[in-house]
Amino acid sequence: SMKVFIPNINRIGADTQEGKIYIEEIGATQGKPLHYYGEGSKKLFRILVQIILQKDKKLLIDEIDAGIHYSHFKEFWKVVLKVAKIQKKIDAAQSELDELTTAISGNEEKVKGFEEQLTLLHEQLTSNAKKLKEISTEKEMKALAIEEDIAKEKMTFANEEIDRLQGVNNRKAEESQEAEAALK
Repeated sequence: SMKVFIPNINRIGADTQEGKIYIEEIGATQGKPLHYYGEGSKKLFRILVQIILQKDKKLLIDEIDAGIHYSHFKEFWKVVLKVAKIQKKIDAAQSELDELTTAISGNEEKVKGFEEQLTLLHEQLTSNAKKLKEISTEKEMKALAIEEDIAKEKMTFANEEIDRLQGVNNRKAEESQEAEAALK
C-alpha cells in the first residue's frame, strides 16, 4: 500500500534504538529513513499505523489531504479505505474466533458434566445389580426395575447429548480454522 508513494518498496523496518522507521527498496543495499521521502509518504504511513492502532475506535484525521500531491490523491484514498476495510474484517474475524472458542469451551464443560453423570449412572446400575440378590418382594423388584429403566433413559440421553455437543464442537472448530485463516 505504500507503493503509491514508494513504487520500489521492499519492506519497512524500525530501529527502536534510533527511533526511526526505515524503508528498504528493491535492489538497495540499505534502507533509507522514512523522513527521506516526501510528505505524502510520511502522512500515508502515519495514517495506516493509526488505522491499525485505533481499530475499535473512531479515527478523526484533520486535513487528511494536506501534503498529498494531487496526482496521488485518488490512489491515496484507495489505500486508506482498503486498509481500513481489511482491519474491520480482521476485527470481525478475531471477534468470531473469540466467540467460537468460548462456545467450544462451554460445550466441552457440558460434555464433562454428562460424562460424570454417565459414571454415576453406571455405578448406580452396578449397585442395583448387587441389590437384586437381596430383594425379597415383588414390590422391591418393580421399584428396582423402574430405577434401572430411569437410569438407562438418563444414560441414553447423556450419550446423545455428548454426541450432539461433540458434533457442534467439530463444526465450530472448522469455523475457528476459517476465522484463523482469515486473520493470516
